[in-house]
Amino acid sequence: MVDIPDTSGIHIYLENQDVGKTNKHGKLLITGLLPNYGNSVRLEDADAPLNTSLQTEQKFVAPPPKGGAVITFPAVRLQALVGVLQVIVNGKPVVPADGELVLSGNGFDGRSDIGTGGEFYLENVPAGKYKALIRFAQGDCAFDLVAPASTEMLLNLGTVTCRKS
Repeated sequence: MVDIPDTSGIHIYLENQDVGKTNKHGKLLITGLLPNYGNSVRLEDADAPLNTSLQTEQKFVAPPPKGGAVITFPAVRLQALVGVLQVIVNGKPVVPADGELVLSGNGFDGRSDIGTGGEFYLENVPAGKYKALIRFAQGDCAFDLVAPASTEMLLNLGTVTCRKS
């Protein structure tokens, strides 16, 4: 059994012979593997959606006689969280240009450089509420950032504001 979690339509090859595509659950049952022998099972990574990174393309499996094996190919969904930061300092909006955004919480830690226009970019942030810290020339500013649940490849949060006390 080949398992590429939740990734359908991926061609699978046994010894470079096409044996089928994964179903809607990312599974394909293949037969004809030689027992006690390193059988080459390969996938076609070009079949994966653009927002999916397949970590391994080929594995060797030697099932026992009269037995089977599950061959799992890890699939990582890619998602980017983007937006523009501004900090309210003494009642006036300031762009924290060339600073840093640090995100932590829910078992996730991430960071992004901040562009000259306040732009930030973070990858694979799970949905939830995070402690965020902007570090820039005029000091630090802490706030809560919410990453929405979505299947979109690019999530644009628009302008995110922090009030510096």
